[in-house]
Amino acid sequence: MTKYKVLVADDEKNTRNGIKLALDKKRFTVDTAENGEVAFALFKEHAHHIVISDLRMAREDDGMQLLQDIKSLIPQTIIIMITAYGDMETAVKAMKLGAFDFIAKPFNADQIEVKVNKAAENITLLHDNQLLRSERSKNYALIGESSVMQNLKKNIQRVAGSDSSVLITGSHGTGKELVARAIQEHSLRADKPFVTLNCSSITDTLIESELFGFMKGAHSEARSRKLGQFEIADSGTILLDEIGDMSLSAQAKVLRAIEYGEITPVGSEKNIHVNVRVIAATNKDLGELIHKGQFREDLYYRLNTLIVQTPPLSVRKDDIPLLIEHYLNKTGKASSVDRIFTKGAIEHLKTWHWPGNVRELYNVVERALIHRDNDTIDADQIKGHIYGMPSALSRSDNLSIVSPRYLYRIPVLTILFDTSQATDS
Repeated sequence: MTKYKVLVADDEKNTRNGIKLALDKKRFTVDTAENGEVAFALFKEHAHHIVISDLRMAREDDGMQLLQDIKSLIPQTIIIMITAYGDMETAVKAMKLGAFDFIAKPFNADQIEVKVNKAAENITLLHDNQLLRSERSKNYALIGESSVMQNLKKNIQRVAGSDSSVLITGSHGTGKELVARAIQEHSLRADKPFVTLNCSSITDTLIESELFGFMKGAHSEARSRKLGQFEIADSGTILLDEIGDMSLSAQAKVLRAIEYGEITPVGSEKNIHVNVRVIAATNKDLGELIHKGQFREDLYYRLNTLIVQTPPLSVRKDDIPLLIEHYLNKTGKASSVDRIFTKGAIEHLKTWHWPGNVRELYNVVERALIHRDNDTIDADQIKGHIYGMPSALSRSDNLSIVSPRYLYRIPVLTILFDTSQATDS
């Protein structure tokens, strides 16, 4: 069981001792102070999880000053203010400055215990959320130390600090969704919803229902009210992936959502206000789509306030060992690249132009791991797997080889047949 450190600041000795006695010694260790100055000195030394402070002590502003001093030092500290009946206005001000809760005099032991237990539960919840976010960050980590990846990470940090719309460009397999998640993780909306919608996977007739929801009876299948992705993402972030495939009608409504924070569910005449940061991603040339009349110019200029471009793997080949190691660790297959891939294999991986980018690399690595006969994978084996088959088969004169440009899209568990003995029919 976690033991929480509590600091009680009050100029009345009986109040300090009463609170200390009210708290479970197995769950809490309690320090006491008779004024704000002593309390702050103790806090700097012990960094208490929970602070209980009277609003008025030796100096009239002692409690408020202590609140502000602690919040400026460790903002996440839980602070409960003690207030007299006539100090409610000051208590409200304290809440606005970051106090977690307040308790009015006179109070009993049960009341203070409830307040402090509630504060402890909040700390536990925050800690659990931090662990979840940390695990989530590992799953969506941007792997690479090359100069282009360093520049990308710096760009993400700059973009994340704003609340403007973002346009992420880059070819297939370069990690556009990872970049979007990294932007959200480093933004002020980090603990808010993150919703993704692949615009290319939804038909034009359904895209508006997915984005903005629909009312009961809006169409034959609308048996109940359905929330759209913008409503689900309210207060958070929405990623519109492959936005170049979105219909013009839906584009107009997305533009309104960005400009005015309003959406209209299908079948409704009422607007709904939403507060959503929009991140769009595409592998298409939106300028060309504008020229063809397939993409709205006004939406384009609204989206490209901030632009992030994901680099292809071909310009960051030095990151290949790190990417492979990340993949191995993530899938639990090994802890080190050197234990499985020979130097020759890694060097050969660096010579390929990787039209499918990181997605293609992971496909090749997984194929090599599945089909390997020995503990290590050498350059000859890698040469075969880059072309979609074991090296022994890739040298057969009778094979009709699929263009390597498309092989990374082939399912990994493809059954391969030796046709070296086959005769023409």
